[in-house]
Amino acid sequence: MTMPIIIYQPKVVVTILDADGSPTSDEPIDVSCDLSSLEIGVDQPSNTVTTFCGKFQIPDTIEESVTAEFTINADTDDNWSPLVGTQAQLDIWDRVDATEYRTVVVSIAVNPSLYGSTAPGEARQPSIDFPVLGPVSWASGSYTAPS
Repeated sequence: MTMPIIIYQPKVVVTILDADGSPTSDEPIDVSCDLSSLEIGVDQPSNTVTTFCGKFQIPDTIEESVTAEFTINADTDDNWSPLVGTQAQLDIWDRVDATEYRTVVVSIAVNPSLYGSTAPGEARQPSIDFPVLGPVSWASGSYTAPS
């Protein structure tokens, strides 16, 4: 029997990429404390074709997505201001003790600290969909806190 993966103390680290897709000299930024959730999704659309022999579905291009739910805190602006307008690599560990993590390249166009409700007594919690620029893949390595 296979056990499910349980999310425990997830970590999300953002690395700014240059125009060639290589990491810049900027330090990776741990944005874990800015997030209340991060979802990597996939949609497999299909086209239905009808012939004299029946209906068939033909798979279309897979569409991957990355959606983040934020809880704005005192560090959110400092973390995200340098990321606005960049292509970045998100490295996502489901557990702080994991030895494999998911990685994906996204475009960061907005600073989440600028958005969310201003209702009295409520936390600001915007949701942002990031444009995905490359496939989601697995990578190996333990989480190391940025210095």
